Amino acid sequence: MTTHTNEAQSRKPVDVSAHTHRARSRLVQMAVLSAVVAVAAAILKGLAGAGVAEAILTAGGAFGSTMGLGLAVTNVLKR
Repeated sequence: MTTHTNEAQSRKPVDVSAHTHRARSRLVQMAVLSAVVAVAAAILKGLAGAGVAEAILTAGGAFGSTMGLGLAVTNVLKR
């Protein structure tokens, strides 16, 4: 009669706090960079003579594009 140990019991616990901290740090860095790009896009759009609403819409698009690109690149590099 053989006894099988449960795989979950035989594994050592993994410290995920360092990985979580790095992931949050990257996410915050991407959000800040996206916000800077959005503000720059809004300023440039305003200087070109666009109204406030159009500048805000442009900033939102710039933020979303930059954040999406950052998340996609991070995901690709993680593999």
